[in-house]
Amino acid sequence: MMSGGEERQGNDFKMFEVSHEMQNTRHGSSSKPAADQAKRRPSAVLGLGVAAVLVVFSVAYATVRCDVPVDCIFYFFSVCAFTSVIDLIIGLEQDGYISGFMEFYMNEGEPYLRTAYGMMICYWDGSAHYILYLLMVMKISNGQSYRNVGLYWLGSLSMSMIVFLPGNVLGKYSTDIRPAFLLNVFFIILPIWAGLRVFENSRPAPEVASDKGSASKVILYPSCPFQVALECPLDSCFTYVYQYEPYIKDPVAYPRVQMLVYLFYALPLLCFFAYGLLVPGCTWMLDWTLIFAGAVAQAQFSHTGGSLHIRTPFTYRVPEESMWPVLLLNLLYVVGPQILALRCLRHPEFFLRVPSQTEMDLDKKQKKYEHCEEPAGIPAVVNPALLPGRDATRKKGQLGIGDILHLCHYMDTERHSSYTRVGISQQPRRDTQITTTITAAAALMDTWGGDRESREGLGLNQLSEDESGLVIVQTAPGKVLTHRGGTIILPCRYHHEPEDTDPGRLRIKWTKVTDSLTFEDVLVALGQQQRTFGTFRGRAFLQGSDPGDASIVIHNVTLQDYGRYECEVTNDMEDDTGFVNLDLEGVVFPYHPRLGRYKLNFYDAEKVCKDQDAILASYDQLHAAWMEGLDWCNAGWLEDGSVQYPISKPREECGKKEAPAGVRNYGYRHKEDELYDAFCFTSNLNGKMVYFLKTYRKMNLAEAMAMCQKDGSEIAKVGQLYAAWKLQLLDRCEAGWVQDGSIRYPIVNPRARCGGPEPGVRMLGFPDKKYRLYGVYCFRKNNDTGQDFGSEITRKVQPGVKSAKTHYTSDRLEPSNI
Repeated sequence: MMSGGEERQGNDFKMFEVSHEMQNTRHGSSSKPAADQAKRRPSAVLGLGVAAVLVVFSVAYATVRCDVPVDCIFYFFSVCAFTSVIDLIIGLEQDGYISGFMEFYMNEGEPYLRTAYGMMICYWDGSAHYILYLLMVMKISNGQSYRNVGLYWLGSLSMSMIVFLPGNVLGKYSTDIRPAFLLNVFFIILPIWAGLRVFENSRPAPEVASDKGSASKVILYPSCPFQVALECPLDSCFTYVYQYEPYIKDPVAYPRVQMLVYLFYALPLLCFFAYGLLVPGCTWMLDWTLIFAGAVAQAQFSHTGGSLHIRTPFTYRVPEESMWPVLLLNLLYVVGPQILALRCLRHPEFFLRVPSQTEMDLDKKQKKYEHCEEPAGIPAVVNPALLPGRDATRKKGQLGIGDILHLCHYMDTERHSSYTRVGISQQPRRDTQITTTITAAAALMDTWGGDRESREGLGLNQLSEDESGLVIVQTAPGKVLTHRGGTIILPCRYHHEPEDTDPGRLRIKWTKVTDSLTFEDVLVALGQQQRTFGTFRGRAFLQGSDPGDASIVIHNVTLQDYGRYECEVTNDMEDDTGFVNLDLEGVVFPYHPRLGRYKLNFYDAEKVCKDQDAILASYDQLHAAWMEGLDWCNAGWLEDGSVQYPISKPREECGKKEAPAGVRNYGYRHKEDELYDAFCFTSNLNGKMVYFLKTYRKMNLAEAMAMCQKDGSEIAKVGQLYAAWKLQLLDRCEAGWVQDGSIRYPIVNPRARCGGPEPGVRMLGFPDKKYRLYGVYCFRKNNDTGQDFGSEITRKVQPGVKSAKTHYTSDRLEPSNI
């Protein structure tokens, strides 16, 4: 039995135990009941966090669901704005400005937010991110582009997560990770989705006053103390880390991870940015500079603030005597990327091929023609009499103007798998060949009315008009013909309303259609500034003879310039386009190397044509050659990756005899694995000449090459010999070496003992280079030669013959027309 004093003493002891247990429970000590309770609370905190997010999402959805439909990313940003306010409350509470709001969450949820770095990212999320979320929500509600703001936010949030999450796992708080840590998954997975949506959002059209065409100066970014994070043994590193930024050694690991991110990610990006500032046309600069600016701003705010905050142990804080140099250095880290991003936003014309121009143009073209289908009942040859009026409704078996224009584009960009196409007769009847482009243009001019004679005088008979009517572009129908080395004007005129529109706001863009809906930039003009691209640099410029003239002048035309060109005129958000076809005078010839037939993949075919002063022929060029009589039984590569061959005289060994004549098509083949011959195309010799060198004896290949060099020339290539035969009418009934080791000779006027009744370039195959003796065909400029070439060229051509009909046998050295 206890006395009264002992009883009071025991009660006091029990009260002390209860008080001590409550205190331990509050601070997470090791008493068993408190530990069990603490194990239950973190899971509850995770559940509460998820529930809060879902509630905010539901409220946002219920608020706007009855209004105009918005982008679904609107709800994501709304929830993120709510979490930003929570982070701001956490930061303010940890600094003692408020109390009693988030203490339970800090104890049982994410205790590492008590660190200086954790408080800094809370402040950043509650201020900078909150403002960005509100801006994006406002822009989405107003139907404006939020791309630039979204990219800045994406960089900031990505940098925060890249440093914060590994720092939690690697630092001294790695043992205090609770289930609430999984809430950060929300800020990893969903921002990836949001980032993709931001990239998909269209870029606002830049308002450009002038073109900063010169190479920009590289923004020098100061060297960062990256090596310190890797335990650099140099004295300078030791001095820096202990006298300037000892925070890098803080065991919380955040600053060390930050330096490693700078080293392995930021530093390479800066090198790419330096390249992008010196080389025009780096489109990625406009996006990645914004992402980088946001990332560095967040990183430096959190890193610098953490190094100065009172929560950082005194030994790891920045010393007072070196505070200002450290602050200025870190401030410079922030300012550099912001200036770089601002420069890209203010002067995007230096990068020109930006998504707001190139990718949006491509998407617009694809949408414009994605519903183009061939209407039923189209005849094999389109008759102008079948075309109804401009506003007439299409009837069965007839085409409206809109259908014709769509069909023209479809036919010019998509190659059918058969030689039978709309607008092309199934039989090679030249007199009935009518292209849909010319038919559509003629019908359109008939229905459009107006001063037809004045338009014909300008040669502008095809009109393409946007539905808005604010910009009208006129281009020439048919084809504009020139030759290699010549100068050509691709005509294009425009009219815009109102007529007093500032010409400085008009953008004129010329692109070359290199494949189906694939565009290669040629020239872009903004006001008085112009920029050309690729091989067109220094050769192309706008004619600009008067207001409304968007014609382009191309000097020194090359073989690669052949193709379809698009003229686009943009006035703010309104634009219109027209197309011009550039054709070259030239000749198509089949080619296979010394190894024999069917030895070339697509890339080999490109190379052998280039080696012989030619390019791979297009379908149109091969079809034109077939119309002139080209007959070749071996399939060959074309420039679009298809394999085809022309047959003028159907026979059993070249398909089926009963099959109609035409261009036979194997379709698109595997460019690396499948082997065929090649069809090459070459144009005139641009002021140069091929001639047969008269010598006192025949020569082998090495001697022939030496003789041409001795004569001030070089041995002719196959393409040069074909160009001389076709365009300069070279006629010589003597076999001679050419550059690839084959024996050939050109015949314009067929005659007895000169290889058959048809004109063409005869081939005797690939004889032994060392022991077989022949003459040689040389190649040089006209003004360099003093001999008379008149005897080598014949001006009389057999009437009605435009091209050679060809056949070839390689088992014996007999001449053949190729």
